[in-house]
Amino acid sequence: MSPDSARVWLIPARLPEPVVTAVARTLGEDERRRAEAMARPDERRRFVLAHGATRVLLGDRLGVPPERIRWSRSRHGKPELAYPGDAAQVSLSHSDELIAVAVTVRRPVGVDVQRVPVAAHASRVCARFFPPGDVAYVTADGSGAGLAERFTELWTRKEACVKAAGGRMADGLGMPVHGSAPLVVGYGGAGNEGAPAAERRYRVTDLAAPRGYRAALALRGEGGFQVRWSWWYGGEG
Repeated sequence: MSPDSARVWLIPARLPEPVVTAVARTLGEDERRRAEAMARPDERRRFVLAHGATRVLLGDRLGVPPERIRWSRSRHGKPELAYPGDAAQVSLSHSDELIAVAVTVRRPVGVDVQRVPVAAHASRVCARFFPPGDVAYVTADGSGAGLAERFTELWTRKEACVKAAGGRMADGLGMPVHGSAPLVVGYGGAGNEGAPAAERRYRVTDLAAPRGYRAALALRGEGGFQVRWSWWYGGEG
């Protein structure tokens, strides 16, 4: 796998129960505790599938048993691979019935997937938090489904960059990300404190996603990268 490439999987959140049971066996103690603390069965099931599938996919690529993978947390809570070493960079996202997992060899990566919200909600959030250029793009032809789609397109780009930085979404909402993808944007918020200018630049692109969803991928640095993505339904990646 090239340093300038990313492997992405999209995972339906309603895979058969045997798949969920199988990946649940790979979870670490902290993940099990977090799952057990969730009151809603559907939320718990989605969490188990997302985190278990990430272990299976990563273990397959690194040649280690998925249950042996260990995670640490960055200053702002981003999961980072603790074992086996720094062999890969990983990002995970889930929204409603869709999960996304992204893996790179070296460059910090962020992936985000979001269900498209109702237009009224998108309009309120956009007007309150987005910079003027992003607002103009989102509201270009008034309200409706198009507005919600464009809002979610920009939201996923922002969150993918923030995840790659290991930062906070509150610091990324004002980051301009409108324009034709792929594009290079700057993020200087949490996770990048004191970082050189080159490490505050991210290349972000949109990903194919099912109807009703938007997804984006960001890697640290201005250099281009290749993306290989596929669906995962269980088994090897």
